[in-house]
Amino acid sequence: MKEFSKQINRLSQKHNITQLFDDFMDISICAFSLGKMEEKYNEVTAKYLPDELQILREAFAELVLAYQKIENVEGCNDILGDFFMSTNSYSSASNKGQFFTPIQVCNFMSASLPSQHSNRISDLCSGSGRNLIAHANIDRENRQNCFYVGSDLDKRCVKMTALNMFLFGMNGVSIHMDGIFLDIYSGFRIYPHQTLKGIQLLTKEECVPYLLTST
Repeated sequence: MKEFSKQINRLSQKHNITQLFDDFMDISICAFSLGKMEEKYNEVTAKYLPDELQILREAFAELVLAYQKIENVEGCNDILGDFFMSTNSYSSASNKGQFFTPIQVCNFMSASLPSQHSNRISDLCSGSGRNLIAHANIDRENRQNCFYVGSDLDKRCVKMTALNMFLFGMNGVSIHMDGIFLDIYSGFRIYPHQTLKGIQLLTKEECVPYLLTST
């Protein structure tokens, strides 16, 4: 996380850190969409100078490298969530209730599931996706055998969950919705790496079936 944070923070004196992190996540999702979100990519990158874009590219490379180094199958390492809380969550946490579940608790809850359980794992207030990735890391086979459904009212959390799921090679969706009133806005479909489908943007209508079924 150190090198990734270092690159992002290089731009924080000129750009608001909250918007900067949000833009970084948009750029990363566009990169993982394998060419299907070029219009969004161009819209976001137009805000930055060439040298600033190079720094964001370096941050992206550091993020991918950091996730590749994660080897602990029994635990979860939430780089995006940790960065979010260390920079732009605390200042607004009391207003938005954004207090992520400690990783140790996520690991404990995932390990407490019975050995025979549904292959559909859901978290209707996913935050950065910690509970989902904790379960996926119990057994690497879960990443392909289970279908993960994350949702959150905060779109930044939806993006973090989508990126975490993709970087851990998981199969599922991350949906932007109000879990109380069941208002659905949009979402992302995350495919395992071997499918070569990356992350795909979902409309409101395309999200609905994933809330009802596992496919």
